[in-house]
Amino acid sequence: MATTKDLLRTTPQDYEVLKLKTGLEIVGMTRDTKQGVEVTLPMICQLRMLPMKRNTLATFFPYAPMTSDTSVIIPFDHLVHRNKMNKQYVPFYDEASSQWFKMIEEGNIPLTNKDPIMSKEYMDQAIKSLIEQTGGPISRREMRDLERFEEFMEENDEEEFDEEYAEFEFAQRPPKEKLH
Repeated sequence: MATTKDLLRTTPQDYEVLKLKTGLEIVGMTRDTKQGVEVTLPMICQLRMLPMKRNTLATFFPYAPMTSDTSVIIPFDHLVHRNKMNKQYVPFYDEASSQWFKMIEEGNIPLTNKDPIMSKEYMDQAIKSLIEQTGGPISRREMRDLERFEEFMEENDEEEFDEEYAEFEFAQRPPKEKLH
């Protein structure tokens, strides 16, 4: 298999953003071929605003993560447009794509078939955290009320409930001194 140096020596250093007809944007190092645009180490970039820090988080994912190929050819008729990648993103792309290339080269992509969010340990920790945040487990009375509500919801159609009690959604409480 080619090394990182070999790969970079044989491919151009044109960093581009390719918008596909599917709406997906791919970033990578590109060169034109007769068949289409060859994209070396294609990645998908997801941007997320971090409002508290006033930063934008740029996360790069491999475009075709289950292949050992380091490049793909996108036919010209599959492109909507292509543009030069903003230079500000290049170091982040370089870091992510070189890490991905190294994992492919060494055959050590960290894989699992267990969803950590659905694991018992995760759920136990989430419940423990909720208990700590709320001041403890719910009382027997709260548990009984919850069970009654669940039974009520099972017996009655949820839409019926919504319609029947819709008038109370924005209702205001009467003053304490007012008697009915």
